[in-house]
Amino acid sequence: MSIDDSSMFAVEICDVSLTRCRILQAAAGLAKGSHLTLWIGAIGPLSATVAADDEHTLCFNGTIHPAIVEHFQQMV
Repeated sequence: MSIDDSSMFAVEICDVSLTRCRILQAAAGLAKGSHLTLWIGAIGPLSATVAADDEHTLCFNGTIHPAIVEHFQQMV
């Protein structure tokens, strides 16, 4: 996950859906509503926003392809 080109860090992702995913740790101190770029494995970049009501939820800015969701649900 990155906030800009100079700050990248890894997070553990779970519960991937078409419009959002959850991360196990809070969004690394990011304020609710912060915008970021996310890679899920080799999938990305995905534009996302930290949810206004939960810093463990990232909302995709648009939907992701259903095949991506299915792939990650099979891995759990």
